[in-house]
Amino acid sequence: MRLLLVDDDARILQVLGLCLEQEGHAVIQASNGPDALALAFEHRPDIVILDLMMPGMDGGTVCRHLRDYSDVPIIVLSALDDVTVLKDMLVQNGADDYIVKPVALAVLKAKLEALYRRINSSVSASQLVYDDGYLRIDLVEDRVWREGGEVGLAPKEAQVLHVLVENIGQVVTHSHLLEAAWGPGYRSETSYLALVIHGLRRKLERDAAVPEYVRTRHRVGYCFVACDPEGGDESA
Repeated sequence: MRLLLVDDDARILQVLGLCLEQEGHAVIQASNGPDALALAFEHRPDIVILDLMMPGMDGGTVCRHLRDYSDVPIIVLSALDDVTVLKDMLVQNGADDYIVKPVALAVLKAKLEALYRRINSSVSASQLVYDDGYLRIDLVEDRVWREGGEVGLAPKEAQVLHVLVENIGQVVTHSHLLEAAWGPGYRSETSYLALVIHGLRRKLERDAAVPEYVRTRHRVGYCFVACDPEGGDESA
């Protein structure tokens, strides 16, 4: 796995980095939040291991910025031993798991393996490519082509479309889409979602006013439907 290890403690970076490399992982290291975000964008790690309490930009802020464009699994490291507080922080900031310092290597290995299995099972269970000749969507690379030409999607558009295509033919609720793309704190911000859906339809549909693919389910959510020229949408 490619891991991004982030901690302001140089000794932790050295010791954990060496241990993880000996386990066969490629380890990228950062000692602060801004560097972590830059390296995450450049290298697209499989998992991020992130110290929660760092000076300047703390781990929670790094998590929230990462969630603006990535669903990479995040394990936070913290000296806090209050499990309730840590779990609340996970929910608020979009992290996936936590480890209390000092870090036990066996615990970290187990959590990494569990997250990696979850990633692989999620990908293998989903439809990896949708292609009807007009529209092609590759969920592995998060790339989209319309009539053979690649379509550039904004990060939120790509995240919402990914969730919709993973659940092709099924209605995905507003709250589920908002949480997946923006985080738990945005479950009621339906206006954000409406703007993203508008952008997707403009880029993907033959006629954005009469959507064939991204259908509205009034007061519930949206559904990605395999191309059906005879179909219609309940509302735009």
